[in-house]
Amino acid sequence: MNTTLIIMAAGIGSRYGKGIKQLAKIGPHDEIIMDYSIYDALEAGFNKVVFIIRKDIEKEFKEVIGNRIEKHIQVEYVFQEINTIPEGCTVPEGRIKPWGTGQAILSCKGIVNEPFVIINADDYYGKVAFKKLHDFLIEDSHRNSEFTMAMAGFILKNTLSDNGTVTRGICVEDEEGYLHRVIETKGIIRNSQGTIDCETEESKDIIQENNRVSMNMWAGYPCFIDYLENGGKAMIFSDYTQDDLPNFDAVLENYGVKCAEGIVFEGDNQHYGMQMPYYLVPTVNSTDASSETASAGSYVLAPYAQGIQKTDDVRDTVTIDSILTTSDKAYSKTNMQSSNIEKEDGDVDGPFDLGVAITEKLDDDKETQIVYYSTANLMESQVNHMVSGGNEKLLLESLNWMTSTDDSNSVSIPSKSLESTSLTVTDYDATFWKICTIGLIPGVFLVAGFLIWLKRRKA
Repeated sequence: MNTTLIIMAAGIGSRYGKGIKQLAKIGPHDEIIMDYSIYDALEAGFNKVVFIIRKDIEKEFKEVIGNRIEKHIQVEYVFQEINTIPEGCTVPEGRIKPWGTGQAILSCKGIVNEPFVIINADDYYGKVAFKKLHDFLIEDSHRNSEFTMAMAGFILKNTLSDNGTVTRGICVEDEEGYLHRVIETKGIIRNSQGTIDCETEESKDIIQENNRVSMNMWAGYPCFIDYLENGGKAMIFSDYTQDDLPNFDAVLENYGVKCAEGIVFEGDNQHYGMQMPYYLVPTVNSTDASSETASAGSYVLAPYAQGIQKTDDVRDTVTIDSILTTSDKAYSKTNMQSSNIEKEDGDVDGPFDLGVAITEKLDDDKETQIVYYSTANLMESQVNHMVSGGNEKLLLESLNWMTSTDDSNSVSIPSKSLESTSLTVTDYDATFWKICTIGLIPGVFLVAGFLIWLKRRKA
């Protein structure tokens, strides 16, 4: 089975100094780091190398390594250009650095047609990592799966440097042991007390020497590249983060949406619950992906959500329907360090979408369908319980919309729940009934009692 090693060597080496960092000679016989990676990949079973480079270093690159490696393995070249981005996306003014791993893989479209591993040109990974990922790629159960991917995880203490700090991705696993997220953590070092320290605040409480970390070594299949462009279906959830996510943002903007900076707060107490304006109770609109939930009058609770905004330059073939929307009084709070929950200067005015259904008609037979919700908390069982299953109802309906076809009708018969349901009220409703039960009703009885007493006294 053919397998490919993709090496990202298009970086500009802004922190390296003079020369091309990817081609720096470090071995006893003038070997560069890529020599070791390619040798280990050959030993593991890879039989093709694709170099992702810039046009301005092509000549020197081929002289230092390319021409020499061609004698031992098939070699291809791909140019990662900053302007090579999905239709509908734009390059921010002043950007000169290449995009990340996602765009690097997309630049290999048409060149990489077999399972692949992608690595950095200037990192050393070791034989074991290449062998394990190669074994993963050739396993029958994984082949031709758009969403089956793997990442090589390294023990943090084994990746530290004696000559300063390093940047690593701290891996967070879910309950089943799958990779849930990667937290880019800068300034990692073993301090004078012998413990691990870092500069990234989000990682300070979880960083340990035995953490699994990413060194940007991923394995996947070429069908992932073409999935959405060929009528794929995807349900996407995201959570707020202060880290830049250029690849994720590029996917959203390719389909006409983007996330507003910060977390959405509601200014209308009819649209939030728990007396917390970031526990949003949005309006459920009637769309193909939410009509039943909307008509049933079910509440949906969306804590810690980001605002979804529609872009102006979306393609004519793309249709965006709003599933969840805030009130006009909503605002996105950009300063998350502020203790003031009221709207401040710099906050983004609403209203916002919190969920959208996106379709793109490709031809008579194919249609891309995407459902995007800007908070993963919709899936939390406790949150769902607070609205008596409204979140679950919406998510299942959205999923059913993407999986149903003209030739089949999906039938869902939910099991009988043994749990008691919650009475769901908005903050406005809670305040109204509080006034009634504490003030109005007792007041009526007091007035009535006084009138009866007065009448009897006169008699």
